[in-house]
Amino acid sequence: MKFARLKWIETPEGYTLALDTADLSPSIVAEIETAIEAAGFKHADQSRWTAPADPAAPLRMWHALEDVSVAVEMETATLPPILEAELLALDFH
Repeated sequence: MKFARLKWIETPEGYTLALDTADLSPSIVAEIETAIEAAGFKHADQSRWTAPADPAAPLRMWHALEDVSVAVEMETATLPPILEAELLALDFH
């Protein structure tokens, strides 16, 4: 199974989202990029987007990615506060 891999990078200006799509077709990459940008993220360079000032945007983007046609995994070492809270609220029992 192929995955889109996301990683958050905290910068002095806020958060940047990095996307690894090395194994994905151009049409799947376009689908993912559309979902990211629909949540208000601004394309920064080839595989990175800057998060908008709206603190709820990362969670909206994550939910939008539920509808793409490939599995998405996200590194959790660094997360925007809203996603960290969402992760902590999950019940793994």
